[in-house]
Amino acid sequence: KQIDELRAEIEVLETEKAKFMQKVDAANKAKAQLASRTSAIVHDSERIKAMLGEANRRVSEIDRRLPAIASNRQSILARIGHVKAEVEKLKTDAERKKQEISVQRARQEEINSSIDKITVKLSKYSSARKKIEDRSKRMASLKSRIELDSARLEEKSKTISYRLSSGQQSIDSINLELDSAKSRLLELTDAFESATTKLTSLSAELSALQDLKASLERELEGTAGLMAKAESMATKFEERASVAKNAMADDLAIAELMKDKDKFGIIGIVHDIVRWNKEYERAVLAAGTEWMKAFVVQDIQSMIAIATYAKQRRLPRLRIIPLDFVSRFKPRSIKEIAGDVNVVGTLDGFVHSEYEKLNSFLFSDTVVVRNSSAAYMLARQGYRAVSVEGELFEPAGGSMSLDFGSRISDLTKAIMLGNSVEGLRETLGRLAKIVDKKNLDLKQTSERILEIESQKMKLELESAGYKSAIEKETALINSKEKALPELSLALQSLAAEGQSLQSELARLKRRLELLAPATTRLAARLSAIDESAVRAEHAQKNAERNIVLRQLDSLNAELSQFTSSLSGKESRLEFDTRQVSDMDEESSRLALELEARKKQISEMQARSATLESELSSLRDQEQQIIDSSGNAYSVLQDYERKIKSLSENERRLSKENSNLEREIALLKKDQSDLLAQELRLTNDLVWLGYKVLLESMEVDSAIKELSDEHEQVKARINLRADESYVQVIEGYRGMSDRRNQLENERNSIVSFIENVVREKKEMFMDAFGKVDGDIRETFSKLTGGAAWLEIENPEDIFSGGVMLLVQFPGKVGRESTALSGGEKTIAATVFLLALQSLKPSPFYLMDEVDAHLDAQNTERLSKILVERSKTSQIIMVTLKDSTVSKAMLIYGVYPQQGVSQVVKYRNPSQVPLANLGAEGS
Repeated sequence: KQIDELRAEIEVLETEKAKFMQKVDAANKAKAQLASRTSAIVHDSERIKAMLGEANRRVSEIDRRLPAIASNRQSILARIGHVKAEVEKLKTDAERKKQEISVQRARQEEINSSIDKITVKLSKYSSARKKIEDRSKRMASLKSRIELDSARLEEKSKTISYRLSSGQQSIDSINLELDSAKSRLLELTDAFESATTKLTSLSAELSALQDLKASLERELEGTAGLMAKAESMATKFEERASVAKNAMADDLAIAELMKDKDKFGIIGIVHDIVRWNKEYERAVLAAGTEWMKAFVVQDIQSMIAIATYAKQRRLPRLRIIPLDFVSRFKPRSIKEIAGDVNVVGTLDGFVHSEYEKLNSFLFSDTVVVRNSSAAYMLARQGYRAVSVEGELFEPAGGSMSLDFGSRISDLTKAIMLGNSVEGLRETLGRLAKIVDKKNLDLKQTSERILEIESQKMKLELESAGYKSAIEKETALINSKEKALPELSLALQSLAAEGQSLQSELARLKRRLELLAPATTRLAARLSAIDESAVRAEHAQKNAERNIVLRQLDSLNAELSQFTSSLSGKESRLEFDTRQVSDMDEESSRLALELEARKKQISEMQARSATLESELSSLRDQEQQIIDSSGNAYSVLQDYERKIKSLSENERRLSKENSNLEREIALLKKDQSDLLAQELRLTNDLVWLGYKVLLESMEVDSAIKELSDEHEQVKARINLRADESYVQVIEGYRGMSDRRNQLENERNSIVSFIENVVREKKEMFMDAFGKVDGDIRETFSKLTGGAAWLEIENPEDIFSGGVMLLVQFPGKVGRESTALSGGEKTIAATVFLLALQSLKPSPFYLMDEVDAHLDAQNTERLSKILVERSKTSQIIMVTLKDSTVSKAMLIYGVYPQQGVSQVVKYRNPSQVPLANLGAEGS
């Protein structure tokens, strides 16, 4: 009942708490709405205040600007009036200069007319004089040419005479040289034939000696290999024989008997006769280790003969197996254990030889099993058993032997080979003496070959010298014999040419005698012409004309100066007029803006006052809500505290109730057990013959003792441990849930960061690849070299920077910071164009990037820029003609009278035909 009351009270408190929470939520929503509205009004108020301050500042600026404009306008108007007066004065001076120029031009025309008349007269005199002078010059030229031809012919005639005499001397000298060369050729031919004969005999002897040397070397090589192999084999078998003799005595006895095995009727040794499967090798060796070195003979007589011989020679213990005895051997049956899964079979089934009875005799009593435990169990049953791993158990388990990899020693052959080795050693000694003799013969043959080769080389050099000399002498004789008829023909031709020159020289002398009187007559006619007076008059007129021209130049210069000053004044006047017009427009615009700004200020002031009043009202409402909801937290804490207290009481009572119910149930069970036991004991007593029951014991004293003990123990025991345990468990579960939640949140944050880092790296590497590829392609086109980007730290790309490496043709690759000025310009331009491929801009402005480039690189850069201008507009300041010629639109800027002038020009060669047609229409 008390628990139900507590639960009802908790429900009432929960309901009141929910209602209070609804009220608090409504108050918080209203407070949030008020806060939002307040924030918006504050933002609008601050914005209006800022706009109001900006408007006031602009009004102040306009108030200051309007008087300044009026003052500047008055000063400019005054300057315009002054400039207009100067312009009128300059126009008057220019008109006066033009009149003076027209007067001087009229005088110039008059003088030019007089000069033309004098020039006509001079041209007549000059024409006549020129004709006479031309005839005189032609005759003088003809005379000089004839004299020159005569002198040349005389000199040529002398040269031909000298060549005739020297040619005859050359013919005589060639004849003497031919006789001497023929005698030398005979001597050289005899010497060459003698040397060739000696060389042939030496070659034959050398070939025979080389064959002998090769034969000796082959024999010695084969003998050396044979001796080395024999020495090695002898050493090896000596060691084996020595070891065998000093080793096991039974092996020595076996070896001694095997020398006469036919005499004793020995068929062989057991380990040489039998064969076995490889996987059962350990089992076979373990089971037959005592019989592997036993002799196998045909019959018992052979066995007795061996035993008698061994006794006489005192040989160690031997094992002998006669085959006639083995053939009568009957193996033991193992049918009773054939069904055992661990039994593989009898060992003789895995051993092979020509004598099957021998296998049965040796191994039929041995059973092969799969493991040692099965072998032991069979041995206990009276079988001889061996495992596959080589573990042997004798019958009844009396003894056990192990074999895990032993081998059968066979030293018999080694002992038998000991005698043969001594004979081999004697043979090797005799063979060594033969080899020494062969080596001596080989040395003598080699020395003789070297001697003959030296003589042969000398003879070959002599023969080559003789042959070369013979060829030279033969070529000399042939050339001399060929030159003799050529010289004879040349001398005949020179004689005929000399006669022709003499006849031509006589003809030229006759022409010179005819030219002398004609030249005298032309000189007399030329002296009769006198034109000095006309030339003096012409010079006077030219002087007057020069004076007039200088005056005209002076007047034109003054007129040009007036015109230039007038143009500058007019430009200045036009500029001032335009400036006055701009000032008028600015004044009217500022007046309108001033009026609009003042109106805006008044409106914003009214708006600001309205917002301030509304903001004040909202803040009052917000304060009321805060005051009304200020104690909400304390009320909620009271509710929580009451609910928690009642819940703890309810849990404590519930637990106590549960404990009581559990104790009641246990007591009832104990009571029923005791009653049953009492009934059973009573029945037993009745069955035993007792009619009166014994009185029950006094339990009050026992209860009192137990109660006292309980009171003593209760002070040392924490009776609220179960409640603390529940709270600890709940706290642990809450902390565990919170920890798991934080772990999940951490994992999600780490995953998000990893995704961001991965996406950032992928985006960076994509951009890096694009820019790097564009830099490689563009730089190769531009310079023919190579340029590329490299990451400073490839392992952690965001911990370092990016390097631009550049390699110009014929140079090593370097970083961009180590380049010269022009190279840096090219690298920076290429990098800028590469960035365009990643994120193109609308336009690019470049200032004289081609200033430090040569003509070839400038041309390449301009082509690249023209290609890139298809996607983005490129504006470039340049002084290079080759770059300007590639532009579509050109602006030229130049100074004039202190003012920059701009000229616009559209390049027809860079504008499409369609655009040109549209502009023309």
